Amino acid sequence: QGAQVCTVSMVVDVEPPTTTADANFDLKLDLNRNSYRPGDAMSIGILPTSPMYISIFNWKTTSVKDNVTRLFPNQLEKNNYITQPLTVPSSSVGYQLELEWTAPAEFDKDLMTEWVIVVATKKPMNWLPIYDMAKFKEKILEIPADQRRVVHRSYVLMR
Repeated sequence: QGAQVCTVSMVVDVEPPTTTADANFDLKLDLNRNSYRPGDAMSIGILPTSPMYISIFNWKTTSVKDNVTRLFPNQLEKNNYITQPLTVPSSSVGYQLELEWTAPAEFDKDLMTEWVIVVATKKPMNWLPIYDMAKFKEKILEIPADQRRVVHRSYVLMR
């Protein structure tokens, strides 16, 4: 008595991917630290296994919209084709990747997890400066699996 039932049915076509990832196309991603405080400078190290175009993004998990920001390439460092290990920002440019606390006012914790995401591709890509996570994932999936590698690393930001 009083119970309700909702039945949903769907028909789907499941297709295996037409291409598989290239195991020889990879990179190692290192951060200079695992935890930061506002004002600390981040340094990102990349060790490629083969030549690649890289783009580096920051995902702020406490924001709901427009929370994936491109860090590299940028106005000061435009060349994102690498064949050797790379540190961003490089020591030859005059900027730092300085961390800031950007949590919403109602966020009541003293630490939050954020992510650095590196997208490596075999061909140059045009990326927008900012995405929401759903659109960012869509963009990545448009790149064939054998033409890309996505590597991410989390870090903690403490108030």
